[in-house]
Amino acid sequence: MAFMSLLTLALMANLAYKDEGWRKGMLDSEKAFRLGRLLLMFYRLFLAFGILAEIVPGMASMIYGYARVSTGDQTTDLQKDALVKAGCDRIFTDVASGAKTHRPELDHMLDLLREDDTVVVWKLDRLGRSMQNLVDLMATFDGRGVQFRSLTEAIDTSNPGGTLVFNIFGSLAQFERDLIRERTRAGLAAALARGRKGGRPAKLDEKQVREVRRLYESKSVTVNQIAAMMNVGRSTIYRCVKDE
Repeated sequence: MAFMSLLTLALMANLAYKDEGWRKGMLDSEKAFRLGRLLLMFYRLFLAFGILAEIVPGMASMIYGYARVSTGDQTTDLQKDALVKAGCDRIFTDVASGAKTHRPELDHMLDLLREDDTVVVWKLDRLGRSMQNLVDLMATFDGRGVQFRSLTEAIDTSNPGGTLVFNIFGSLAQFERDLIRERTRAGLAAALARGRKGGRPAKLDEKQVREVRRLYESKSVTVNQIAAMMNVGRSTIYRCVKDE
């Protein structure tokens, strides 16, 4: 309603500016005329910079395309052609590894996204190669009310299966985290079975540890001197004595 009022006043001011007779009759007030011209100026600026959709709720949503290649000698022509055919209003292109979470054009697109917008990619791996990264992006889209489409995999979250897609991505991310946790535990158990312990390697071998304890018990040298002899810190000397 406020937008329509603004538009009406702007149009009236435009007509008044062109028709001197009407301006003198219907908009006899100089203040009203100046206000109309001011509103018209703002209206034209909004149109010029394309920000009406950002300040007026309910404006038409945007379809953003995203294309990516890993190196500069690769081309995005195939991706762009598919995105243009899919009806994208604007296409963002990055030359970067898909493993990177932050990419300049991707971050720019994320800043522009509003509710009911749509993000389109030619193939899912163009958006990211890390499962966790993909899941995080999907969660961002879902939280903002943004739809997502992948042309090659025929993924479209605007249809009834969209919620299922988000759930599947979430489940896959949890599955990957569980696998990593399981592999870590299995690796630690195997290392322990071979007599290896976790953590940093010991700075002193068993022979050096015995010598540290002998010197410490003899009280013939200070802790600082023992540390200097073994080329370690005082804390290491105290740990050797404590673990005796």
